[in-house]
Amino acid sequence: MEKLKRYDILDLAKFILSIMIVAIHTALFQTYLFPWLRIAVPLFFMISSFLLFDRVNASSIDQKDQVIKNYFIRQLKLYLFWFIVLLPLTIYFRKDWVIGVDSIFHIITNIFSNTLFSSTFIASWFIVASIWATLIVYNASKKVNNKILFVIFFLINIICCLISSYSTFYVNNEFINNIVQTYTMFFSSPVFSFPVALFWIFMGKMFADKKINYKIKYKKTFCLSLIIFILLLYMEWKYVYNLSGMFTNDCYLFLIPICVMIFKLLLNISINLKHNKIFRNISTITFPLHASVAPVVAYILKHFTSDFMVIGIFNFIITLTCCLLASFIILKLEKTKYFKFLKYAH
Repeated sequence: MEKLKRYDILDLAKFILSIMIVAIHTALFQTYLFPWLRIAVPLFFMISSFLLFDRVNASSIDQKDQVIKNYFIRQLKLYLFWFIVLLPLTIYFRKDWVIGVDSIFHIITNIFSNTLFSSTFIASWFIVASIWATLIVYNASKKVNNKILFVIFFLINIICCLISSYSTFYVNNEFINNIVQTYTMFFSSPVFSFPVALFWIFMGKMFADKKINYKIKYKKTFCLSLIIFILLLYMEWKYVYNLSGMFTNDCYLFLIPICVMIFKLLLNISINLKHNKIFRNISTITFPLHASVAPVVAYILKHFTSDFMVIGIFNFIITLTCCLLASFIILKLEKTKYFKFLKYAH
């Protein structure tokens, strides 16, 4: 295997993005920070994909499949670790899987389908989606032209945007509603399962394969274009909010150019971080942990105040603090003899 180039900026970016995701799930200044916080998940997918396929490209032909296999095993261990740790909270949050269900078969089916294609513990969908999307993109790239794959995954992403943000346009269309309902009978919404990851995983691979030139030739034009797209994203969000009355739509059309451009910008930034691995590990721990902590904190805070903004601020601070403390405890204890298993937390 060739020596891999270090991308410390991506480790730092993942750390910052993990904080942004905490802000999403704690509704921090929701009226002001949405939808810009929504860049976090697509960029997380792209960064993970880029680093993985960069390793694949540095491997010999015989090693490539093994790199993907190792990735699958590592993600599976990560999933199982947090599934076990968060099981008490998952049982509480997912009690609807059992209550009102008429047979043990349906309970098992619910758990099995959600494990494979959706979430068990809150936010676990990201890990599952990463696994499936990566396997699909890797294997499809061996057989199908990249241009065709781009069109397919791009259209799937557009469909995810329509389901997430523009359902008003087809809510009365029986044909489309039947398709969506049929899909969600077997899987979670495409917005919270592997379809939403396909485009971003593919784009990360294209950058790793150097199919996309990440060098910025005209910096002023690039920055101006990025600012324009960011403003257009805000306008799209306001439009979507006026349509649906919802702050929390996940997918937007203008996330596509913005996230690709931001990722391109990141690849043009070269920094050396002494503790880049710590940033990476904290972000990995924070992602699965925070979404189970935040609802508990919010429930407690609601006993003291009904102010939505105050709850959001304190929920963000407390949840992020819990995640950081848990990260430092895990990273410290995993070096000891009896707690080496904690390495599977990240």
